[in-house]
Amino acid sequence: MKPLVSIGIPVTDRVDGLSLTIDSLLEQSHGKFEVLLVDDTDDEITSALCVDEAGRDTRVTYVKTPGHFGVLPSHSEALARSKGAYFMWLGVGDRLDRNFLEICTKKMEERADLSLAIGHPKPSKVEEDGDQSVINVSDDDPVRRVESFLESDIGLDLWYGLFRRPFVAAIPFRNAIGYEFAFLAEVAFAGKMETVEGAWSDRNIQISAETAAVDATKAEEVPHQQVDTLGVPAFQWGDPYLVLAAQLFCNIAFLSNNFASLPQIDRLRLAIRAYTQIADRWGISNEGQFISFAVRIYPEARITDRLHELRLYLSELLFSQTHSKSFFEPLSDAEEIVNGLCRLKIGRLPPTHMEREIVSKIKTRFDATKSENFKNRAILALALFL
Repeated sequence: MKPLVSIGIPVTDRVDGLSLTIDSLLEQSHGKFEVLLVDDTDDEITSALCVDEAGRDTRVTYVKTPGHFGVLPSHSEALARSKGAYFMWLGVGDRLDRNFLEICTKKMEERADLSLAIGHPKPSKVEEDGDQSVINVSDDDPVRRVESFLESDIGLDLWYGLFRRPFVAAIPFRNAIGYEFAFLAEVAFAGKMETVEGAWSDRNIQISAETAAVDATKAEEVPHQQVDTLGVPAFQWGDPYLVLAAQLFCNIAFLSNNFASLPQIDRLRLAIRAYTQIADRWGISNEGQFISFAVRIYPEARITDRLHELRLYLSELLFSQTHSKSFFEPLSDAEEIVNGLCRLKIGRLPPTHMEREIVSKIKTRFDATKSENFKNRAILALALFL
């Protein structure tokens, strides 16, 4: 029996090309699918066109939001209403070759280790003679998969691949710039990503990771228009890559249950590497705003409490000879984590009572010991409070 595939199509600012998108779905060789057509406009003509498209086939369901949820919330609404074993998003004007769903679904059914099947984007006339980018994140180690994903030529074609719906539906939605990349990092941790031969798609708009920076520049000129279109809080446009980096760090370090299989120190190390990758690759305007941004992105998550817990945890590890040898051998492993947290200005957090106690113990032993190893560990621990 063929599995049900759910396809979400958010309509947020235009409807040109929607009929072509629906045509390509109704012609699919894999006919067991549902389409969630999410209308996030407040334009009566656009809504009427969406209703007409939904009326073409019983597999197409029209969903009306109150209007101007925003781009990401509209994507989330489509996923939340889906029921299939597999799920994918399509943009208005996107088209799939006739066998796209059949080929990608077959690949996912055959390969339990895959979390995402990606089709080949059809090249434009300008690109036809050039090499086509193929993204395969195929490491067996889930940590290395996340690192490989963040090191790759990230484009939103991955966002429009075929996912295992039960897994991605459980990833908490966050209305934040760069959420899609934080989302894909979790998908990479869960399984391999593979570009599937023979599956072709015609994307109406090619979007790269640099889009956020371009949009942020435009936002300085027309901030209300940008905020209204995307539906994100206005402060995020001040430093879009910090918003992305903060999501990656917080999700990996302590928020997402998907990384719970990792020991705490490994989660923290991966979180630091993910943050550093974004900061070094695309640049962050003001890293000193990390805590402020993280608190506003996750107002319910007690971010400062969690950062205090991380700082205390590391301080106690570095204080303990036994634990330090187990977790930080060589000591450069600790330096990577401490240096990363110092970039986040974790030292600006006033120490708690328990933190003051461990700092006092470290200072007392530092003055009394002749061990160079402990002195080096103590310097690292105290750096977290500067």
